[in-house]
Amino acid sequence: MLGCTHYPLLKPLLRRILPAETAIVDSAESIAAEVAAGLDKLDLLDDGHDAESHFCVTDASERFRRIARSFLGAESVSLELVEVI
Repeated sequence: MLGCTHYPLLKPLLRRILPAETAIVDSAESIAAEVAAGLDKLDLLDDGHDAESHFCVTDASERFRRIARSFLGAESVSLELVEVI
């Protein structure tokens, strides 16, 4: 199981070096599917909604902001830098 957000970057390498019968479970894909299902249940995936996005980040906030703008197609993305204790 790929548990860290950085592990999916290693997925192609792992696929090459691990036996073909080895299952690689990418937690990012699983979490994305769960979030999409939750949003769909709340009817928030409908194109008629003007949604605002607020993200809590622990690091690399400006890089995340650029990537989020690109993925979300949004001009502004609200970020909050948080400290994990």
